[in-house]
Parts: sequence; C-alpha cells; structure tokens
Amino acid sequence: MSEQISFDRNLATYVGIDVHPATHTAFAMNRFEERRGSLRFENTHDGIQHFLSWLSCVDGKRSNIIVGVEGRGGNGHTLVGQLLDN
Repeated sequence: MSEQISFDRNLATYVGIDVHPATHTAFAMNRFEERRGSLRFENTHDGIQHFLSWLSCVDGKRSNIIVGVEGRGGNGHTLVGQLLDN
C-alpha cells in the first residue's frame, strides 16, 4: 500500500520538462503562474545532475517540487530514472 503525501499546493513549485534526444528544457512556476526559472540542459549524466542541482535553486524545499515530463519515446528514460532515484 502506498503512502499518501499531502502538502500546500500554494507553496508548490511545478516543473515541466520537454524532453528531446540531445537536450531537455525545464520550466518552473508556482501555482499562480509566476515564473521561477527555466533551464536547458544536455541529455547526459552531467546535464541531468546539473538539472537536479538547479531544482534546489528553484525551490530550497525539494518536497515542494512537482515534476512533469512531456515527451515520447525513450528520450527521457535516463532523466526519469535519475529523478526517481533522487
């Protein structure tokens, strides 16, 4: 049975990621559609690690971050794997 997590959506940071074969683009905003930042990063281990570090700059409390990944095929497979590990 999975544990339900609750939090204040007014404090959440929403990060959407558009995945492509060579690079990914992330855009962060809050519930009120105020921009928190954007980042284009390489689809490599180092690029994804840079993205994970960037998340801490966007919102210092990682439990407030909600990530959505858009794309098809296997272009975001490595990214999703590292997100789940972190």
